[in-house]
Amino acid sequence: MKKPESPCARCTERTLKCHGRCERYMAFQQQNRTYNQLVAANTGQENRVKYSKSRLNRMYK
Repeated sequence: MKKPESPCARCTERTLKCHGRCERYMAFQQQNRTYNQLVAANTGQENRVKYSKSRLNRMYK
């Protein structure tokens, strides 16, 4: 999934405090939440460095 792009950048109807009532922005917010949840779910064990127990003991002494 590609990171969603905010619709505000090229919006011709943009006004002060329009995020609360703009349907395009609300849809973007939902897509962005979904994207962030997917990223959080996929950044688990596979992205961590695995050290042996003896190496960890040396690092924390």
